[in-house]
Amino acid sequence: MRIALLQDQPDWRAHLPAVEEIFFAASRVQQFRDEADRARFKARWLGRYLELFPQSFFVALAPAPETSHRPPPERGRVGVGVEPGFAAQLRRSHDPHPALRADLPLSGGGEEQSTVPTETVIGYLAGCLEDPRGTPLFADLGYYAAFGPLCDAYPAHLHINVAAATRSQGVGAALIEAFAAQCKDAKLPGLHLVTNEGARNVRFYQQNGFKVLATTLSHGTPVVFMGRRLTNQGRAD
Repeated sequence: MRIALLQDQPDWRAHLPAVEEIFFAASRVQQFRDEADRARFKARWLGRYLELFPQSFFVALAPAPETSHRPPPERGRVGVGVEPGFAAQLRRSHDPHPALRADLPLSGGGEEQSTVPTETVIGYLAGCLEDPRGTPLFADLGYYAAFGPLCDAYPAHLHINVAAATRSQGVGAALIEAFAAQCKDAKLPGLHLVTNEGARNVRFYQQNGFKVLATTLSHGTPVVFMGRRLTNQGRAD
C-alpha cells in the first residue's frame, strides 16, 4: 500500500470510479429520492473536495489484482457531481487544479487513450486546509454555527472512507498521518472532523489522536466535533 495525492497520479481519471464506489458504499445514506438527489449528495461530501481542494485529496493505493479488470472511466465529463450553479459559485473564489475541473473533458480531442490502472484505490481522504468558518464554501454546513470557535485551534478538516474489505489494516490511519503531515507543513495547529454521535468511526478517530470536543444537533441528529492538535514533533496532544 502507498499513500499519494490523487492529482499526482498520471492515471488519476481511471481511479475516479473506485473513489466513487467507496464513497457510496461507506455512506450513511443509501437511498435517494432520485438521481438529482444522489448527485447533490455526492457534490456536497465528495465532489467539491475533488474539484476545489485536490491538493489535499489523498488516496491509498494497492496493487490491482491481476484477475481484476476494472473498466476504464466513461469518456466525457468528469463525474465529480458538482451542480453547475454550486460549482460556479465556488470557482469565483478558488482556482481548482485544471485537470479536476468538472466542466473539462476527460480527454482532448479523442486522441488520449484510457488506461486500466496497475493500482487500485482502497481508501481516500478528502481534506481541506482552510478554516470552514471563514469561507462561504461551507456555509451549507450549519453545524459550524455551534462548532465555529473550535476552528481556531483545529482549522483543517477531513472526510475519510476505506473500502470494507481493507478496513482494520491501517489504511485509514496512514491516510490521516499523510494529511496531518500536510497540515503541519502549512503551520496549522490542528485538524478536525464532524461525525454522528455514536457512529462506529468515533472510536477509530479516538485511536488516531482525535478527541470529542463538542456536540450539537444537525437536522435533528446529534453530531460531534472531533479535534486533533498537532505539535512540532508530529504527535497529537
